[in-house]
Amino acid sequence: MKAIFKSKWLYAALVAGAAWWYFGSPASNAERIEYQTAALSTGTVESIVNTAGSLSPLSIVEVGSEVSGLIRELNADFNSVVNAGDLLARIDDRDVRTVLRQREADLEVSKANLVQEKSALLRAQTDADFAQRELERSESLRERNLISETDLENAVSRVRSAEASLESAKSRIISAQANILQREAQLEQTQLDLERTYIRSPVDGVVINRLVDLGQAVNANQSIPTLFEVAQDLSSMQIEASIDEANIGKIQEGLPVRFRVDAYPDERFSGVVTQVRKAATNTNNVVTYTVIINAENPDETLLPGMTASVDVVLGSRRNVLRAPNAALRFTPPAGVGSGGSGGDARMPGGGTDRAAEMASQLSLTEEQEQKFAALIEENAQELRVVMQQQQDNPFGFDRNAMSNLRSKLENQLKLVLNEEQMASYRQLSAPAGGGRAGFTPGGATQMERGEIWVLRNGEPVQLSIRTGLSDVEYTEIQSDELQAGDEVIVRAVYFVND
Repeated sequence: MKAIFKSKWLYAALVAGAAWWYFGSPASNAERIEYQTAALSTGTVESIVNTAGSLSPLSIVEVGSEVSGLIRELNADFNSVVNAGDLLARIDDRDVRTVLRQREADLEVSKANLVQEKSALLRAQTDADFAQRELERSESLRERNLISETDLENAVSRVRSAEASLESAKSRIISAQANILQREAQLEQTQLDLERTYIRSPVDGVVINRLVDLGQAVNANQSIPTLFEVAQDLSSMQIEASIDEANIGKIQEGLPVRFRVDAYPDERFSGVVTQVRKAATNTNNVVTYTVIINAENPDETLLPGMTASVDVVLGSRRNVLRAPNAALRFTPPAGVGSGGSGGDARMPGGGTDRAAEMASQLSLTEEQEQKFAALIEENAQELRVVMQQQQDNPFGFDRNAMSNLRSKLENQLKLVLNEEQMASYRQLSAPAGGGRAGFTPGGATQMERGEIWVLRNGEPVQLSIRTGLSDVEYTEIQSDELQAGDEVIVRAVYFVND
């Protein structure tokens, strides 16, 4: 029994010793860290948004047919250069001409009817005048009692009948004139249909698509079919590019654009953003917006339908001090490194001194400051555990784990800080790099605070810098303590001592 008891205590002691060696002993006794560096350089930094789009002419006119029939003649083909009014095709017009002759005949019949009605009107007018004179004579004879009252009434009746016939003749004249107008309209419509059998180009341009062949039947009864597509001008092209909602806020009219097409992989073309459309497109829960880019094409090298790989230049800075992006993302192991001008990197935005400075800038109460410090310390301990778990990883620590720790800390701080303090905290602890700096189309940037690490006497030292534009490789920086050629830390490699 004593032997078993002693063996348990021996086992516990071994476990405790191993734990002390692994977690409690100085890092220098358990592991060796080598820092990889890269040199600062002077050059150009461009912030861009990459996308793709399709090339198309600025204006494409669809030429259709409003009459049905067989294509009897084709005078234009693909790539034909045409002028406004040029005959592109002709539709069989025999049926239309037959209808045209019928309309002409109908019009002549209507005109003849009008002549007849005018003759009838003249007769009715004559009869009315005669009946009126007879009435006047009858009235005179009646006054002398030479005729009876019945004869006078008959004369009055004949006048009224003649007047009714006259009005009827006038109405038939109006009807005949309206019939002529109707026949003229029908004739004009038929003449228009005859003219429409001649398909002409409405603009100057180039035929980029022909959708009919000789002898093909065209049916325009339901809708107007498209026969040709004419590009009005190929010396200027446009690109319809899709920009996701995360980047659309950065796009402005007037921004310069570079693009290339697969047909000419060694050439670079330029353009400019001319329109940012507000209508959104949702595809598989991905929201995008259409951006129109105009590009000059004087030699007509670019063709409609080509796919363009587009770089929208948000800002550009030349001959500036720049650091590799990896240097701005670097964080040394917990407990390693001196403060320098920035402090211990375990603390958000810079070490213990930096955390105290942040607490002062946030105007925390005494109670808030205690809770703030406790959360920062807890986060630093968790960070060390993560670093220890990653000591065998030759590529450094897990960025996802780091991101999770930052998110956790921020959620905890929301319970301590008010909204205004939280907004200030985010601004103070914002990571450097990543293209977060503000910009204008002219290239001016609004510098933001950041940190970078250098080796001094074999130890990492944190320096405060200001960051500007970023691209996929470099970020613009400003610092009184750094210059081109200085080595900055980009990565830490861990080696476990035997």
